Amino acid sequence: MSIRSILAAGLAAAIVGLAAPATTQNLTSSFKTKQTPTLLPGQSAWVHFFFEGAKDPITDFKMSLVAPNGYTVDYPSAGTYTSFYRDSTLDPNEVDYAAVRIGVPATERQNQRAVVVVTCKVGGKPYLWFGSTLIKVKVNKGDDFAVLTTEVGPLAADSDTWVHVDFQGLAPQLGDFQVRVTDAKGLGVTYPGSRNYSGLYGDSTLNAGELDYSALKLDTTGMPAGKYTIELEVTYTGGAALQSSMQPVQLAVEVGGRDALSTSGALWSDRQRLDRSDTRATFVLDAGQAEAGRSYALFGSMTGVAPGVRVGPHTLPLVVDGYTLLTARMPAAVLRNARGTLDASGRALATFTLPPSVVAALDRVTIYHAYVVFDTASVSLASDWAPLLVVDE
Repeated sequence: MSIRSILAAGLAAAIVGLAAPATTQNLTSSFKTKQTPTLLPGQSAWVHFFFEGAKDPITDFKMSLVAPNGYTVDYPSAGTYTSFYRDSTLDPNEVDYAAVRIGVPATERQNQRAVVVVTCKVGGKPYLWFGSTLIKVKVNKGDDFAVLTTEVGPLAADSDTWVHVDFQGLAPQLGDFQVRVTDAKGLGVTYPGSRNYSGLYGDSTLNAGELDYSALKLDTTGMPAGKYTIELEVTYTGGAALQSSMQPVQLAVEVGGRDALSTSGALWSDRQRLDRSDTRATFVLDAGQAEAGRSYALFGSMTGVAPGVRVGPHTLPLVVDGYTLLTARMPAAVLRNARGTLDASGRALATFTLPPSVVAALDRVTIYHAYVVFDTASVSLASDWAPLLVVDE
């Protein structure tokens, strides 16, 4: 099975959307982002504004965004405007995007319009254009967070395995976020750092729209094969109640036979964050011995992990964006050993290197990676995801 066929279904819509030619020079038709992805009150996120080139080349492109009162707008390199990802030029029929970080007030309760201002040259002549985009806001009317992991396994009998429980923030600034197992149904439970709880991978706060996970080591020694529903307790400060809160969560755990292996491979990174002094991270891909000798492919996203891309019977936990397309088409630009063959233990190493020149532009952006394992017939596994936070310091 080829890399192209692996992602064909998931990427087809995105690639077709990037291929349609423009029919007029007016930037109103060239501007493609009529509304933003849905944001949450209190969330700050980078939004990509796509443009498609028309008859004459566009040069010296600069874009700014005028948002309603209370919103924050930031540009790459702490500048006063943004330009295209590749450079400041857009050729006929070329597609590129300009990135703006939008911060939604925690008190926002409805969609809002923002004004898009572009200065550039079209065919060598100065050009000024005003447009608008709808900032989509989804108000949190229920839980402060969502649990994205509802089941894990099958786990091998008489073994201990680290598992991820993925969370997404739905309310602003859930601080001191902690996860504990209150009813393990006989499973042994170990928390990172020998603590009596598991925190988040990134830091102790889960922000609106943010994705992060807590790790638990589950010991199946002496457990008969079967499915068990364990009880989790999540505590945090803040959220809708603006006070300490506790919420029960159920997690289904399947314990298989002595030879059972997980249906989702592990992905670990030696770094949690990248900065100007060190822009390299090493990934450990651990798909399990049953996958030994099979091919793998590592992909990425700067947008998130849910709902993901369906690849056969599996879901690759990445939201398709420009970075996904880059890692699908030209992975060597940032990833080394993004394609290869798993060793006799079902493992492989890959490295990610971010060009130092783009660290400032990606300040506070989380980059997510995940991989698939496949052979000539089908995809056999889609991995967990691993985040890397970029900070300009």
